Amino acid sequence: MMMLLVLGACQKTEIDSEYSAIAGEWIWAESTGGIAGTTIKPSTAREKVLEFTADGQFEITETDSLVSSGTYEIKMMKSIRSEEKLPTIVYSTEGFQQTFEIKNNELILFDEVYDGYTHRYVKPD
Repeated sequence: MMMLLVLGACQKTEIDSEYSAIAGEWIWAESTGGIAGTTIKPSTAREKVLEFTADGQFEITETDSLVSSGTYEIKMMKSIRSEEKLPTIVYSTEGFQQTFEIKNNELILFDEVYDGYTHRYVKPD
């Protein structure tokens, strides 16, 4: 019983730190994947910004127009790309989830669908 409480507390602390790490504004840099393995990069006609708050809200804007908003949760879930449980964003409105990594000033999102995309965002200076 004590072991379960310790494991639960560790996982909660890990998830709380993920909310803090992901909070803020992220600028889309590129997306790669799909059946053809294509790479899509932003242009002046298509700039995308993803913003997360530490209290579980998100917004996606594309060329200054709101595309989507709602709530999100971060959960440790099994991924289609790993046997390990990974931090996963579960969106309230998008109907899908993404695992993610944060490296330096980069947010890398992995669509949790086969033939999905890997999206790279950077945090503005």
